[in-house]
Formats: sequence, structure tokens, C-alpha cells
Amino acid sequence: MVTSVDCVVRGSPDLSCIYVDSMLGWLAKFLRIVFGLRVIYRPDLEDRELSTTPCLVVTMDGELFKIRKAPTVLFKTGDHVKWIAAFIHMGAVPFARSLCPTCGGELARVDCREAEQSVGHEIRSSQCWRCMSCSQVYWRGSHWRRITKLVEEASTAEIICLHID
Repeated sequence: MVTSVDCVVRGSPDLSCIYVDSMLGWLAKFLRIVFGLRVIYRPDLEDRELSTTPCLVVTMDGELFKIRKAPTVLFKTGDHVKWIAAFIHMGAVPFARSLCPTCGGELARVDCREAEQSVGHEIRSSQCWRCMSCSQVYWRGSHWRRITKLVEEASTAEIICLHID
């Protein structure tokens, strides 16, 4: 029986410094908000720059993976649950902290009434935050159920990652 590989991991991933290539913008945001990971994501980054950084690079680009010598994760699936499962297997802890999904800045708790004034509508949440860098406002809305469901699925998902040096 042939089993398909979900990802290929080169080297020892260090989750303190991560670059996510332009194909994985959703993942960059998710890594920030769910795991509080510092993720560099700029769609204009060239493969040349990504190929030389000593940081972990996460990609779906097989050619970029071939030329990199430093730690790299190559996803061979488009399944978001498996992407998150891979990070859980690498030691990322869900919901221990969060960063702004947009810019990666620190989040500070704010009174939800203050948040309502910023966004111009009622917020039905008891927890609200403001990004200290870009001033974006966040709260636990209906999207939070989808996020937690995805993380729950990822926590029990079977994932096959091939590790190479």
C-alpha cells in the first residue's frame, strides 16, 4: 500500500523564526493567531531571499525546497487541518498566546465598549483585543468556533511528514 506524504521536513525546525512563502498567506495568519508564532509573510519575497534565510521556511514550492539547505517544511497537501497538525507535531501549542493575524503585533486586552466604538457596531463578546502595532480590533466572534474546531481536528489528525537532513 502506497501512503501519500503530507509534508517533507528538512533539518530541525526552529519555531522562533518562520518565513511563510506567498502561497500560504492563510497559514501565516493562522500561525500568528492560534500559536502566537512570529511569522514573516510578504507576498513580494523572492525565492532568492527565501532560499538564503537561516530561519524556517514553510512552502508548497518544490523548487524552493530543492535549493534550500536550512530548515524547511514543504507541504504536499492543501489540507489546512494537516498544516496545523504539522505545527502541533513540531511543538507549537495552540491558544497559549496570540498575535495580530494581520501584522504579527502584540495584542492587548481592551474593554469591548471601546472596541465597539472603533469598529462602529455592537460586539457580542466579553473579550476584546487591540493590536499594539496596527490598531486592528479583535474579539471572539462566530469565527472563533471555526478556528477551535479546526484546531481540534488537527490535534487528532493523522499526518505523514517525511524528515530528511
